[in-house]
Amino acid sequence: MEESKENNVNEDLEGQQTLGHLDRMIGVISEPSAAFSAISKQGTRHTDWLIPILLMIIVTVITTITAFSNPEIKAKMMQMQRKTMEEQFEKQIASGQMTREEADKIKENASRFTENPVMLIVFPAISTVIVTFIWFFFFALIGWLVAKNLLGGTGTFNDAMTALGLPLYITIISLIIIIIISFASGELASGVNLLLLTKAEVTTFGGFIQSKIDVFAIWFYAVVGIGFARMFKSDNTLKYVITSLSIWFVLNLAVYFLATTVPLFRGFLR
Repeated sequence: MEESKENNVNEDLEGQQTLGHLDRMIGVISEPSAAFSAISKQGTRHTDWLIPILLMIIVTVITTITAFSNPEIKAKMMQMQRKTMEEQFEKQIASGQMTREEADKIKENASRFTENPVMLIVFPAISTVIVTFIWFFFFALIGWLVAKNLLGGTGTFNDAMTALGLPLYITIISLIIIIIISFASGELASGVNLLLLTKAEVTTFGGFIQSKIDVFAIWFYAVVGIGFARMFKSDNTLKYVITSLSIWFVLNLAVYFLATTVPLFRGFLR
């Protein structure tokens, strides 16, 4: 009975004359394989990736501003930033690259910057826009090259952007849940992951692994894999899903080792 119902849903999605953006969004969340199969037949649109990116930027900025409006969360975030900065300064002072007086002067200026409410809104907003678009096109390019050259798929860069863009609605849902969890716990959560239970430090390897056991991150990259498989005309969906999750984990592993080696990049650990 359930299998028959699922087949009907798949046929409905693939058989529709035109899938509007709302249909594509709901389909990618509820029936990604069928939705992407239909999209691959009907063709991609710029709105497939542009609307989700813009919405994600808006939600990210709102959640950041909301987080800084909570005194408890703001204090803990400032404490983490000061700790990272002081560790970096101590290394530079020890190596002779900086004097104690220079470090104190920079810390004083940084303190003025972080206490400016305008900069707490403007700087995160600008950096979010830049980082999000760089991240998106970088991963879309990697996905396109891997799908075409390593996995033998047939598709365009627009197909890659659609396969990566539409699943961003999963990330948007996760951002909303994360800010709710953050307000409930009094500290900014890194995701819906094991760190919520263990409270381990993400700077340790065990904490890093636990941070990657994230419900929404795994869901997102699994759906991205499904999207690439369907958009690049492959029957082996599992191969694409495993590749998508592997690329995500390997790149995060590289960021972890970079961040633990160079304190300046520690803020990238989430």
